[in-house]
Amino acid sequence: DLVRHLAEYLKCDDPRRGVDMGYHCELRPHLLSAWRRRVHDPDDQPERWLMEGSPMGICALPEDRGIFPVYDDLTAMSDPATLPTEEKADYRSKDNLDEADVAEIDDLVGRTWIRKFGSLRQAKNFVKGRMILSKLIVLVRDKKSKDEQGRVITKTKRRLLLNLKRSGITSASVKAERVELPRVLDVLFDGLELLKHGRRGQVRAGGLRQLVLDFRHAFFNWPNREDERRYFAARLKDKVLVWLRSVQGSRGAPLISGRGLALAMRLVGALVPSTSSSSSTYVDDPLSSYYGTVAETDRSIAKQVGSLLALGFALAFDKAQDSHHHGQVTWTVAKLAFNDDTESLTVEVKDEIIAELKDNATALLDMVTIPLDELRAIAGRATCVASVLHVWRPFVTMLWAPQYDMRSRCKW
Repeated sequence: DLVRHLAEYLKCDDPRRGVDMGYHCELRPHLLSAWRRRVHDPDDQPERWLMEGSPMGICALPEDRGIFPVYDDLTAMSDPATLPTEEKADYRSKDNLDEADVAEIDDLVGRTWIRKFGSLRQAKNFVKGRMILSKLIVLVRDKKSKDEQGRVITKTKRRLLLNLKRSGITSASVKAERVELPRVLDVLFDGLELLKHGRRGQVRAGGLRQLVLDFRHAFFNWPNREDERRYFAARLKDKVLVWLRSVQGSRGAPLISGRGLALAMRLVGALVPSTSSSSSTYVDDPLSSYYGTVAETDRSIAKQVGSLLALGFALAFDKAQDSHHHGQVTWTVAKLAFNDDTESLTVEVKDEIIAELKDNATALLDMVTIPLDELRAIAGRATCVASVLHVWRPFVTMLWAPQYDMRSRCKW
């Protein structure tokens, strides 16, 4: 049993999952703590968040450990004590949730990540104080993708969120640190570095292999603090919902998840020599690159993936991409492939982004004035392309600049 062997090696007395120890998490906090102490990693906060709750930037801030840059201004724009409990009834009555959305909520309630109460009074008794209720909203986005025949098709993706901006919780929260995310070119340069080490002196056989294996429920791995639960709640029909985990869409959740997953990837990344492996994690999507024979890379993958599972993380094996089996992998905005014959890497912008960008440009050409939302959309997609094709950057800035200059706004 891998968990038992890790616990013995790391001298961890209690490697159980948090839920089996009275904590509100499925990860193994003591095993994570023992591993971090053994390798002298500086970030001791994620293990505490698993046991004590994660600060969302309202009542408390995450303590700095030098992982990400700290913002200069750590003052909230408003006081949560001045916010109304909820908006008037005519706003609350507008409900655009369908059966699938309600089923998703029921699933989260069943996992005990959300608590459901029959009345506001019961919810107040649970959080021990006054509450701020936000509106449940559904963000609907048409996303283009390719089918098995290579045709671009459109899929509708729905995301259920709390409207924390409208309720005022966003302005009452503080972003303590700026999470630095990797770029596609970072992965490219890491891959070239592995090729350089692997082929130096022609003493090693093998090739480059890349694996994309996402974390499941990344934000829900981290419980929130008891004194901040009152700020993350909503009505659903005649029930009141209270979030018990870090809330997607809040200002604090990306930092909590970012630091926690960064720690996990540092720990498992050290199991393989840096000359044979590297990893880059974009939010909850890690891409790992390996150099060596199939047997060597299989062993490296087994060690890292097995260790993440031992720590308690759930991984999306059904969506996994392995360049050894698929020829290429798709990660964030690009497709990456290793060419054995020329010992090179090929990087292309995803076809879906190009198709969406073309649709945006075609639509804007028919407009006399451009709505700000449409300009943001095309600027965002053009920025994705510019992250791979740097020659686009000067032209993309021309799309962003007018959005922050009032002289470009129409007067009618």
